[in-house]
Amino acid sequence: MRVFATLQVRRSINRAPFLILLSLLLSFSLYCTGYRVGDVVDTIVKTSEQSSDALNSQMPMFGVPTTAIFSEAPSDSSFSLAFQEGMRPLPWMEMVNHKQQPLKEVIVTFVYSKSGDGTIHAVSSETIYSENKNVEGFRVKYQWVEEEEVDLQSGSIVMFLGVLIASLVVLIQSCGGAGFDISQIDDSTDSQSTSFDAYGGQAQISVASGMPKWD
Repeated sequence: MRVFATLQVRRSINRAPFLILLSLLLSFSLYCTGYRVGDVVDTIVKTSEQSSDALNSQMPMFGVPTTAIFSEAPSDSSFSLAFQEGMRPLPWMEMVNHKQQPLKEVIVTFVYSKSGDGTIHAVSSETIYSENKNVEGFRVKYQWVEEEEVDLQSGSIVMFLGVLIASLVVLIQSCGGAGFDISQIDDSTDSQSTSFDAYGGQAQISVASGMPKWD
């Protein structure tokens, strides 16, 4: 029992530095994903068969309304666009609608904030189809809607401090639990014995010594 409890305590203590390091890395990543106005937002064109990066001229610029031309339509019947390393995907869009009208334009709306580190909060899309069935390619219109300005940097600092304090509490509890778990082990297990009849007598085997004691 002592060995098992000691191993459990050591494992919890060994995990504590790892949890702190992981929390620090997650908090630090908040400062590494921000955009500045005019930065290119990476864009992926997805079909059922493959995914590929869009051309630089087809990618949106953070906080800047632009229009991109996709002269070569995806070979598939439907496709999607995904932004910010694929973390912000759009719903699948049909190249031809149920009226057999070809896709003319996609309006992509970004909800963002540029205070502190620029952040994209949400992405939505709207499709427009053409009555002219000889349309080749389509255009994508990027528009940006800014959320009410908030102090994201201060919020990130508060979150960072909260994660750090929580990690320290886990470490202190793990270290404090070391003495508690071992001291709470019932020492009576060392004095427990097992008795049985043998040759008309009674034998007791001491758990502590492991040697039989005959009455």
